[in-house]
Amino acid sequence: METQHFTNYSSYDQIFDIKRLKFIETAVNSLERSHLQILEIGCGNGNISYQLAHSGHYVSGIDIDEKSVQSANRKFQHEKLQFKVMDVCEYIVKEEDKYDVIVCSEVLEHLTNPLTIMRNVNRLLKDNGIAVITVPNGTGPRELFMTRPTQYIYQKDNCFSKIFIGMKKCLGYNGDTPQSSSTSLSHIQFFTYKDVHELADKSSFSICKIAPSSFIEKVFPFSIIYRRVRKLQQFDCWMADRLPIRWTSGFYMIMKKKSMAE
Repeated sequence: METQHFTNYSSYDQIFDIKRLKFIETAVNSLERSHLQILEIGCGNGNISYQLAHSGHYVSGIDIDEKSVQSANRKFQHEKLQFKVMDVCEYIVKEEDKYDVIVCSEVLEHLTNPLTIMRNVNRLLKDNGIAVITVPNGTGPRELFMTRPTQYIYQKDNCFSKIFIGMKKCLGYNGDTPQSSSTSLSHIQFFTYKDVHELADKSSFSICKIAPSSFIEKVFPFSIIYRRVRKLQQFDCWMADRLPIRWTSGFYMIMKKKSMAE
């Protein structure tokens, strides 16, 4: 994909999130078609959908979390954008109404059965369309040294876990995320590089492009400094682009239906 001019219309302010947003927008624009019909599954607070609507496309953002959809409707309004509380597994569209692009960003790791969602992505996508999927790397620094230990401590619900939670709040980590307002954001799936390829294959997709997210930006204690210093965030993302992808904290992917993949 060629480098394109990028303007951030979302509320994202961390380089890690902006890099992901830019990857998604560039993937969409690579189709070189105007007024695309786009579906974002797990739209959360609406940042990605709003960004894509500003590119001139018609965007529907759906999420099962009512609080997040309310937040999206409150924050973002655009004539080509709509948000709905909806389960994608119950979403039925006519053949002529299928989508050119389906985005599912930082969602699959929260689900007990991500394959079901991916098969629905395939069902709702036009044959010449693309799916843009992002997930954390289950064996990357962020999941190994931050997500897994933190979730383990939270599950214990003892004195140590309460002290730990209190320390995080004192350091400014209150659990809020610009991605979603849901109160249930635990990671259930920990995808490896091999896993994402198998998931694509089982849902009749081929991965046309896979790129890294960041390196250690979200890993404590580095995150204390990184989130305040943009130059360090930029360096972290720059470093991730030069490391083996299995060492990085997340995967950004563009997928096509197998019959259409080159």
